[in-house]
Amino acid sequence: MPKRKASTSTPVNDENDSQVEKQTTAIVPNGDLYMVFNSNDSESKRLLVSRYILCLSSKVFDAMVGDSSQFQEATNPTLSHDGIREVAFNDDDFPAMRTIMNILHLQHDRVLLRISFTQLRETAMICDKYDLVQSVGLWPATWAQHYVDRIEKKAFEDWLLIASVFKQKEAFTKITRHLIVNSKIDADTGELVTADGFSFTEGVPSTVVGMKTLHISMPVLTRRREDECC
Repeated sequence: MPKRKASTSTPVNDENDSQVEKQTTAIVPNGDLYMVFNSNDSESKRLLVSRYILCLSSKVFDAMVGDSSQFQEATNPTLSHDGIREVAFNDDDFPAMRTIMNILHLQHDRVLLRISFTQLRETAMICDKYDLVQSVGLWPATWAQHYVDRIEKKAFEDWLLIASVFKQKEAFTKITRHLIVNSKIDADTGELVTADGFSFTEGVPSTVVGMKTLHISMPVLTRRREDECC
């Protein structure tokens, strides 16, 4: 599965800092980094986290804000009024990141045993983007179990992304079979489109689209994709 960009985060703009009131959630009270979401919005939110924990949990985070980082976030940090470094994560979902941060900082009593399917998808996207799959442990399996009976249902096509990111082999095999049988390649856009008109623009492994185009048999497809997924 193609990796997304390592990071699209940017330092917070100081010029807007006085105009935007940030709602802060302290993941840990002695944190040394603010993760800011919607930094230019009137409803800006931020998470107070430990930079050490982030760097320990993810090589991507370490590359962004670690001591040896060459990224602007580390070499030319933006500081809040209380002297704590701020980094904007405007492209990421706040509730999903908050859940992940609670897991990484061992605040498990704050983590829900069941989250919406939309949040499960957002969590998968963040874990893939920042290389956090191993660090979140068994939580994704706990959340996903509530939706395994809906893999082949309408509006649950993002199971392909979820199963691929979290390496859920059985679910991946099932959703892949379903998509191959019930989708087509749009002649104009080249995108994989379901019978209901759902277009996949992210999360579809290129070999799935390629094999669909070439009409390779289902057994061959399944064996190849299982090897790549898991």
